[in-house]
Amino acid sequence: MMNKGLLQRYVYALLALILTVYALEKASQVLMPLTFALVFALLLMPLSAWLERLRLPRAIAALVCTGLFFVVQFIIISLISAEVVFISNDLPAISSQIQEKVNVLERFISNNLNIDASSQQQFLQAALSNLARNSSVLLGRTANATADALATFTLVVLGQFFFLYYRSFFKSFLIKALASVMPNQALDIIIVDIKKAVQNYVIGLFTVVAILAVLYFVGLNLFGIKYALFFSLVGALFTIIPYVGTTFGATLPVLFALLTKDSAWYAVGLVGMFWLIQLLEGNVITPNVIGSRVSINPFAAIVGLFIGGLIWGAGGLILALPVLAMLKAIFDQIEPLKPYGYLLGAPKIKPRRKKKAATAPLQD
Repeated sequence: MMNKGLLQRYVYALLALILTVYALEKASQVLMPLTFALVFALLLMPLSAWLERLRLPRAIAALVCTGLFFVVQFIIISLISAEVVFISNDLPAISSQIQEKVNVLERFISNNLNIDASSQQQFLQAALSNLARNSSVLLGRTANATADALATFTLVVLGQFFFLYYRSFFKSFLIKALASVMPNQALDIIIVDIKKAVQNYVIGLFTVVAILAVLYFVGLNLFGIKYALFFSLVGALFTIIPYVGTTFGATLPVLFALLTKDSAWYAVGLVGMFWLIQLLEGNVITPNVIGSRVSINPFAAIVGLFIGGLIWGAGGLILALPVLAMLKAIFDQIEPLKPYGYLLGAPKIKPRRKKKAATAPLQD
């Protein structure tokens, strides 16, 4: 029969887990932007400390770091927006190319599936009319999504500034709140480990994004794909979503080549190019750039991605690995939680020792 104390601990842990997940999901509009703000504040903390050593007031240093974050985002968004405007100017030519492909597809369906062109056009018109009827709902959702995105961005910027400005205050709060369960020395180690893990991961990730953007740009230009800068930027930024982002980033240029090029071999070639670059990224670039800076094992990372996606959607996918790195830094310094920190970490595989060949006994 199960020990009563063990059963109680299990029930308490399960209830705590359920309540935590419920609270994270219900308060996602506040907690997710604040988590992003914390990650960016930890990333920019060395710069803020350096500016303070130059005799700048902490408020000015935090404001400069926040402004730098805003400028970098503005540059990236401006580049993508300029490419979108360039693409929109070429929409008539792109539409005519797509229409030619649609005509070829209509003839193929008519010849092989015995569905005449008029029936296909009726089906297409019905689909377009349904889309038009739902356009008002779609526009409303788009407007709401834009407003939510602006509110989220504002909260991220404000949170980042105040995390930098009040970092000593927040540390004092943690010391007071955890004084009865954790010595100050252990808390200092946790804070240092969290900062190091987040900084190394984010810097390494954006280094990988920059390398992939260059590789994508060169590859797309070799295949003569228009708007290579747009596709390379978008494809590289998708890498921020671990494991699945690279596949999503390759889909758009492949579809564009399939619809606008006169041969399907361009799309096939792009699939091969993206596969080679992703192979290079997974086996050479990421291991050497990020390497063991964030020692989270792949299984824990995949589970964390699923949980993060279920709770916070796309934002949860992006934040999954930094949050896991923070949790591991906490677990490694708290004695009852050390097994969980070990479970999140990458196991050290010892090399197999070669067995010594049995030697035949010497004969006289």
